[in-house]
Amino acid sequence: MRYFIPAISIALFALTACSGPDIYEADDILHGTGDIEVEVHSFIELDLEVDDVIGRNKLERVSAQFMLTNDEDTPMRLRITWSWRDADGMQLRAAAGPKAEQEIVLRADESRTFTFTSPSALAVKFTAEINQNSALR
Repeated sequence: MRYFIPAISIALFALTACSGPDIYEADDILHGTGDIEVEVHSFIELDLEVDDVIGRNKLERVSAQFMLTNDEDTPMRLRITWSWRDADGMQLRAAAGPKAEQEIVLRADESRTFTFTSPSALAVKFTAEINQNSALR
């Protein structure tokens, strides 16, 4: 029995330490119909808010938008990466290039809105990932 309790403690720590990202989905897709998906995955353990996740399907192009707010007392260095996929889940070639990332610094209490436009009319799924970037100076 004395080995059982430490084993449970280790297992619970491993589960919480390896938890996945916080996922934010668009509640509404404006001006359009179809299977449009917009998701933002935040891997940030600091006090970062992700709000106003929306998508728009207009003129055969999808736009995705979200707002980040730094609720910390110090700046945050972040890396945002994104991808666009077609209805079959295949990543679109135009989004696979080296420019599908952005490094930013959000000052304390700063909010900033980010908007992305699909590379082609085939794009129906947008996914952004937000990670902390300690290498950015």
